[in-house]
Amino acid sequence: MALTPLPTPPSRDDPANFATRGDAFLGALPGMVDEMNGALEYVAGSVQAAQNAAAAASASVGTTGTSTTSLTIGTGAKTLTIETGKVFVAGQWVVITHSANGANQMVARIDGYNSATGVMAVTVSRATGSGTAASWIVGLTPAPDDTALPKTGGAMTGAITDMGEGSTVKDPGGTSRKIGYRNLPRRAATSQQTLALDDVGKMIAITTGGIVIPANASVAFDLGDTVTIYNDSGSSQSITAAGGVTLRLAGNALTGSRTIAQRSLCTLIKVNTNEWIAAGMGVS
Repeated sequence: MALTPLPTPPSRDDPANFATRGDAFLGALPGMVDEMNGALEYVAGSVQAAQNAAAAASASVGTTGTSTTSLTIGTGAKTLTIETGKVFVAGQWVVITHSANGANQMVARIDGYNSATGVMAVTVSRATGSGTAASWIVGLTPAPDDTALPKTGGAMTGAITDMGEGSTVKDPGGTSRKIGYRNLPRRAATSQQTLALDDVGKMIAITTGGIVIPANASVAFDLGDTVTIYNDSGSSQSITAAGGVTLRLAGNALTGSRTIAQRSLCTLIKVNTNEWIAAGMGVS
């Protein structure tokens, strides 16, 4: 709004009009004061309106919300209702925090959000605190670091201290392969031994009784499973194939039971469902 210009002020250089102009100038000042007060009120009103608009905009941010849904703190699938018209989308991560106690919160992946009803479905992967509450603040959060290691069910806690020989890793083609050893763990035996799954990747040091290779129906070794036999004695030891199993001597067409000479090594490798091959110095 524009202020009304003041009349020409009086001047000593124009004594003939000094009184007339002085009266007019002074008479206009009260009106000018009223106009200035009106301008100040207008500015103050505009500032308040801007502050109210900013507060309303902040309260309606599309990626924050509140909920009075009763939820029990914990992991797994949960459903809650927040305000409508938000811009949450499936795949985003949110932190759901108890409004009265920030230590009680859940980190969850959004499975779906209906902007018309405000219903949000989530899967909680991490929770802190305990109890049930019905006053929550919902806001976006970065995906947890552990989402790089997806898992199905259960919980992983503490340090990894041991991995069994049954553990697997995937090769470049996506096939699971058992984790091997950097040496041959030694198992001593003083009587006849029938190969077991626990023997894969190990060395059986036998002194008497010999070795039996079981049929696949009895012990389902994987193709490629390998067991080393060390004859830890001064006499020969036999390797016998159970019924239905073919045991071949590497490098020729011989099949059947094999003999390991004293202090000799034999490597046994499963090459087909019921077929093994024996190789090594002192094996006949």
